Amino acid sequence: METLIPYRYFIPVAVAGMGAYIALTQWAIREKLFDAIARTRVTQSLTGAATMIVMGFLGLRPFGLLIGKIIGQAGGITTLARSILKQKGFPKPPVEDIKRVAVRYRKFPMFETWSGILNTMGAQITPILLVALFNPEVAGFFAMAQNLLILPSAFVGLAIGQVFIQKASVARYEGRLKEVTMKAYSMLFQLGLFPILLLSLFSPVIFSYFLGARWVEAGFFARIMGLWVALAFVCSPMDVLFSVMDIQGIRLFVEAFQTLFRMLAIYIGGKIGGPYWAIGLFSLVGVAVYLVKLFILLRVSGNKMDEIFEKLIKKILVTFSLLSLPVLAVIFRISLLAQLIAAFVSLTLFLLLICVPIFKKHGL
Repeated sequence: METLIPYRYFIPVAVAGMGAYIALTQWAIREKLFDAIARTRVTQSLTGAATMIVMGFLGLRPFGLLIGKIIGQAGGITTLARSILKQKGFPKPPVEDIKRVAVRYRKFPMFETWSGILNTMGAQITPILLVALFNPEVAGFFAMAQNLLILPSAFVGLAIGQVFIQKASVARYEGRLKEVTMKAYSMLFQLGLFPILLLSLFSPVIFSYFLGARWVEAGFFARIMGLWVALAFVCSPMDVLFSVMDIQGIRLFVEAFQTLFRMLAIYIGGKIGGPYWAIGLFSLVGVAVYLVKLFILLRVSGNKMDEIFEKLIKKILVTFSLLSLPVLAVIFRISLLAQLIAAFVSLTLFLLLICVPIFKKHGL
């Protein structure tokens, strides 16, 4: 940590770069420039990793890691800017319009800033509490488990979320928000619940095989965290509805509630039972908060409670039906080969019965 102190002046540069990239990304989503966004994601990964590797070879390790991280998170600014300017030209809004928009959307800085701070604090404080209550090893297991389970979000959830932002904003003014929201809710449940729960089920095997037997504990953490991460996959892209429906104050309240009870869950769980209790209560709070969020967002967008519950129960039943074979194989501890065959059969059924019809319906 001390070796990074001399480079603290790069922090404002990193924050400014990330802020500019996020702003341009939102603008690009509004203009439906999804290809440009996808190109920047690839550029960020490649240039960020290349910078770290090259500077590492040159012996500039702390500086190289920092610059690589900045490029990885803020890279692509020029690509997005060129794509936007090519399509729309350089904007020259009248001062009166700027003032009107600033007043109209004043809730964004008032509420969204604090919501973002609470969300980030809730995510970052978790490993700190785990280190304080237990040891760095437990925090490492938690981080590795989370990184494995969010893989489907990185590949699918982000793409769906970016498209949903644009469609939801338009749908509200066209009177179609109810249908668009229910469609996204249904698709996210169908595409996210099964793969994340399957990953969590076999995560002890995955960690043990790729990282060694000492990491199997992270796999057991992942099993506990599976449902929480699956609901995060469903709910996170739909968070934009708080802004679309102009109810940012409700989001701030939910984020404050979630952050407080996350910390309490880890503390109480750690005191009464140990790491498994802490992660279990933490995940339970996450599940409860995400379910509440989903019901709030679906209700304010015009959907009825019976429709929401009907969709939810159907998707859960389908998912658990597909998972039943590998779950039974794991519970009865049959051979690893048989467990993997059961997982392969379930995954094949998921692709054929769920993914293929969705992709065909949307022309993918």
